[in-house]
Amino acid sequence: MKSLLGSIVFVIALCGCKPPATLIAPETTLKALPRGQSIPLVLATNLNAGEAKEGQEVALLVAEDVKVDGQIVIPKGTPAKGEVSWSRSEGTLSGMMGQPARLEVKIKELELSQESLQLATDENEPSKPYSFTRSNTGNSVTPHLGVDHLLKEEATRQVLEKLDKAFNGESVDLNSDEGKKALIEIARQSGLSDTQKLLDSGKGDIGQLQDVISRLQRGDVSGLAKGDLSLSLNSVLELANLVGGLGDRLSRTLKGRTIHASAGTPVTAFAAESKSLPAVPPAKP
Repeated sequence: MKSLLGSIVFVIALCGCKPPATLIAPETTLKALPRGQSIPLVLATNLNAGEAKEGQEVALLVAEDVKVDGQIVIPKGTPAKGEVSWSRSEGTLSGMMGQPARLEVKIKELELSQESLQLATDENEPSKPYSFTRSNTGNSVTPHLGVDHLLKEEATRQVLEKLDKAFNGESVDLNSDEGKKALIEIARQSGLSDTQKLLDSGKGDIGQLQDVISRLQRGDVSGLAKGDLSLSLNSVLELANLVGGLGDRLSRTLKGRTIHASAGTPVTAFAAESKSLPAVPPAKP
């Protein structure tokens, strides 16, 4: 028996055979995000001074990929949390008494796939809220030229108006054949590449998109950074910019001298802490 075993070992060695290698998962590359790193955000909802309630949760989205050493650590579309800390409209009496409209939001944290990142709007005063004013709000986004045509077409205008209502927290239904067709046309003519990918990929549908928008209006960003929702979040980012850029060209009406911060309004935040974050592979084209 010993002789037989010895012969087998000899044959294995002669053939150069090796036992199967143990599979080792590739190491995750960690990048140190420094405290004070600038993080561009945009509002994911419409806010009106006096109408927004103090303590109301506010959702924002990262406007562009944040990189460290050339590698993405915070992908575009990552959701962030905020909270209304001051909301006051301006009426005739309050204006005469030197109490103009005021709208402030405390930017709290970024919702990453595995953890959160504390945010601030002032590097030196982390608890200082972000103040929306008439000068830093309004139609800062210039829509694609094709939007003028879309506003004249009944089907596409209706979808744009429904999206505007959705970003105001109203319940709307886009999940019909006509609604999907109109949204595809809006995405095509306005250059909304992520919205086109979402509707063409089969990874999401308008029902999912509506659900994400609805959750963001409630300030509920829990779990949105996990799973396969990146296309939906990027699509919401595109639509927020588009609808916000259209402003009062849609059916929205504003009363009195107030501050209106529309979806898509840019907000600059900073990392309130240093943190090691995993590098994120770039999205496949």
